[in-house]
Amino acid sequence: SWVSECLDRDGEGSEVLTSLLHGEQSNILLDNGKEEQAENRGSTSSSNRRARQNVKRQSAKIILNNESDRILMLDAIRAIATGIPRPGHSVVGQGTYRDGAEVWKSLAWEYSNLATVPYAASNGVKGLEEVSLYKSRDGEVAKIEHLASVEAEYLRVAGGAMARMFFV
Repeated sequence: SWVSECLDRDGEGSEVLTSLLHGEQSNILLDNGKEEQAENRGSTSSSNRRARQNVKRQSAKIILNNESDRILMLDAIRAIATGIPRPGHSVVGQGTYRDGAEVWKSLAWEYSNLATVPYAASNGVKGLEEVSLYKSRDGEVAKIEHLASVEAEYLRVAGGAMARMFFV
């Protein structure tokens, strides 16, 4: 997965992971599940009322209370990305997904923003074909759903995260 590839490169390719790995608090601010209002993403010339609505989106920033929170979240993210249980655990289970939820959603948000229109496979990031297609049809990522699917294959591929798209 993209996350495990970024982990292998010491966070390179992900601002969220780089901040988490190196404890750079200035880039980490967890919004505690709250949503913020994004700028109006609609075209000013569009007559579509939905196009003029504000799209809610999640913050890709994370606030950590202390170093142990950072390590807890980082261990959870590694386990979700690789499928290898955290130290002291025998499985990647419900607690791991709970502990990594906010960071994983931030990573999924960051990943979805890597999608290009038109889709460019040459950017080295795989799996963004769908998001690129939806963006090419005026789709915007409105929210990242955590554990939207708990099927084993989907957990392996996407950590259970799914982008909810809003079409303007």
